[in-house]
Amino acid sequence: RLKAGGVLDPLSLQAIGDFLRGCRRTRDFMQKRLELAPMVAGYSYGITSLEELEAEIERCIIDGTIGDDASPGLRKIRRDIKKLQDRIKSKLQQLLLSAEAKTWLQETVISVKDSRQVLMVKAAYKQHVPGVVLGSSGSGGTLFVEPLAVHRLSNELKVLEGSEQEEVYRILATLSGLLSEKTIQLESNLEIMAQYDLAFAKARFSRMLKGTAPTLNEKGRIKLVGAKHPLLTEQAVPLDLYIGTDYRTLVITGPNTGGKTVALKTIGLLTIMAQAGLHIPVETESEISIFREVLADIGDGQNIAQSLSTFSAHITNIIAILKDSDKQTLTLLDEVGTGTDPAEGAALAIAILEFLHEKGGVTAASTHYPEIKNYALHTPGFRNGCMAFDRENLQPLYRLIIGQPGESNALWIAAKLGMAQAVLEKAERQLTGSNLEKAPIISERIIADPEQATAVTLIEAIKPDQEEPPEILTESKQQPKKTKPNLKIGDLVRIPFLNEQGVVCSAPDSKGKIRVLVKDKKMELSAKRVQLHIPAKQLYPEDYDLNVVLLSKEERRQKHQMERKHIPGFSRVISEDEQ
Repeated sequence: RLKAGGVLDPLSLQAIGDFLRGCRRTRDFMQKRLELAPMVAGYSYGITSLEELEAEIERCIIDGTIGDDASPGLRKIRRDIKKLQDRIKSKLQQLLLSAEAKTWLQETVISVKDSRQVLMVKAAYKQHVPGVVLGSSGSGGTLFVEPLAVHRLSNELKVLEGSEQEEVYRILATLSGLLSEKTIQLESNLEIMAQYDLAFAKARFSRMLKGTAPTLNEKGRIKLVGAKHPLLTEQAVPLDLYIGTDYRTLVITGPNTGGKTVALKTIGLLTIMAQAGLHIPVETESEISIFREVLADIGDGQNIAQSLSTFSAHITNIIAILKDSDKQTLTLLDEVGTGTDPAEGAALAIAILEFLHEKGGVTAASTHYPEIKNYALHTPGFRNGCMAFDRENLQPLYRLIIGQPGESNALWIAAKLGMAQAVLEKAERQLTGSNLEKAPIISERIIADPEQATAVTLIEAIKPDQEEPPEILTESKQQPKKTKPNLKIGDLVRIPFLNEQGVVCSAPDSKGKIRVLVKDKKMELSAKRVQLHIPAKQLYPEDYDLNVVLLSKEERRQKHQMERKHIPGFSRVISEDEQ
């Protein structure tokens, strides 16, 4: 408006005055701290201090209006207006207090009509009050009369008020003209102050997040140590992740609600924040790569109005991503290939990930498909990762383990949430029955240290007519077939479908069932579903008391007490796990 020659209103001028004061104080503040922060403080040399204009605006405008002392002419006009207003009020008071007033007045108060002060006169007594009738009540019984003596004074007041408006406009135009000569300096000040405002906002945000400045690179390397999603609270479990070194495609697996999507969003958000010059909630040794674009397909884009199914929405996004991806892009895909036939979805997902990998960019994708886990296991440049999950307490641990594929734990979660046992048993039979002929179970042998984790595929394609598991296929060769060992109490066994180890508590019964101690919990399993890892005779001396392993501390204490002496009234049930 200033550039166009416009005249600003008092509130706008006051805002500019406040801005000029802020510029001056920021300039003084920063220039005293040049040694502490030379780069940031150096911006202040570009700020022009317009103290005279600031003082003039502050003198003329008070609380959003032009003050009486803005000019001598305005001060005189307002003084004359005050005198006339007092005279008008005095004249009306005299009429109100006259002896006849009670007779011809409807109410003994001064009213206002069309910004003029009037008396409320009964219509029948109009002739008793000489003056100008400015209106009447709805019923017509009351007239609003401006007495003649007051009418003349009111006209003089109107003239003075017009002069006041002219003087106010002149003052506003003068201030606006002074500012219009400084628009270049004002725009420069505004730009620098905006930079300071952003810098202080980023600093406050960094303090709130306890953020740090990561190391930056342009080689596609991302290393997150102790990373947190910027919108989560202090209770968030930190995310540790590295990608872009010996592999560029990370396949994240694990249970629902396990944190896969949050992990993807954390990678994307922290990358974009770092590229925007923001500190991020990570440890100091973290590293972020600069990408041309961050491409993401996260969430369910189903849209009935646009006839988009879940699958169609995902594919529409991914088609656009594939067109735009190159070696300078970071791609994040949530549940890639989902929403359609599992076999076709898995094949399509593998093709998509392979295409992105060939483009040279960095990709992180989440999935439940075992085929994708298997592909990532065998393909150079790909790496599996899983979200840790506490199956006993049905609690996601939100910890990403690189180099280890995860399991969906669908049956486990369903059981914990109250699914009928009959349904779970049918599902279990499906897993170990004919359906496996079409979709083999994939489990993996993992090195304990997640940082050095590698895996060898174990494909257990158990057909309905097979009693013994097939051969173990490794990356290098096929092992010779072995007979199923006769499991004994104390043997350490592997449980492939749980990816756990346990200790045998009871020998196989007539139905081939055994009890296995897994993480302080005893489970009944088919002996066919476990693999002997280390026989008991290699783990314990000949005279070793296996009750130390199989019984709890309280059970051992009770057993010891009863062996020492008879305790009247005390009984203890002997479990089948005890020898």
